[in-house]
Amino acid sequence: MNTPSSAADEPNDLRCSEYESLREELLQNKQYVFERPLVIIAAAGVAAIQLPEGASVLALPPLLISVLSVNLWFTVNRIRSNARIVGYIAAALEPANEYSWLGWENAVRLHRKWTKARTPARRASDIKPYQDPEAMPDAMTFYPMVLFLHIVPVVFAVIASGFALGNQCSMTGIAMFVLTIATCGVFAWLALRPFHPDRMIYLIEEQRAIWLAVLHEHSARPIAGISGAASQRCEGVAK
Repeated sequence: MNTPSSAADEPNDLRCSEYESLREELLQNKQYVFERPLVIIAAAGVAAIQLPEGASVLALPPLLISVLSVNLWFTVNRIRSNARIVGYIAAALEPANEYSWLGWENAVRLHRKWTKARTPARRASDIKPYQDPEAMPDAMTFYPMVLFLHIVPVVFAVIASGFALGNQCSMTGIAMFVLTIATCGVFAWLALRPFHPDRMIYLIEEQRAIWLAVLHEHSARPIAGISGAASQRCEGVAK
């Protein structure tokens, strides 16, 4: 049978476990972010050597650019997930926080509801009081290197496609070159617009501010769905 003190210590144990789990996820995400483009480049290099000359080689540049574009999208999503995790750790788990612990899944649910209920302009206005200008830009400064790992093979793919067209000027070669330029245009739009480094370097501080706004709003609301007797039991355990 648990004593009151051990019952009171259980949330702290859960918070420690959650902290370790989220830190592990951060490390795995960072490894993924840097390793995946290198794997794609290596696979494309092996394919270029192994494939016989012909339509298959001509199709390699647009295929590589398409895969890199999709990978960049997944990479940015992973980086945004990292920023959300770091912001949560800073706002809800580390000792300086002033809000009750909710647990990651409950907190993420509140985060999604809070974000969905606001336009981008209102979100920017609501988190402004919680932002620290001295912390911007933040530790997302590694992102330009990640983007560079995607840009270099795209440039080489376009050049290779041009050389292939010069060596084998046919309808298939022209079609593959046009497709290469089209996929390169999509990649360029992603790199210059939604995934530009200027849009990424403030992510961690922005997410920390969002978490503080979410937790502050949640702490100001009464807890629904708990009867008076249940509430008294919870208070007794906490004591």
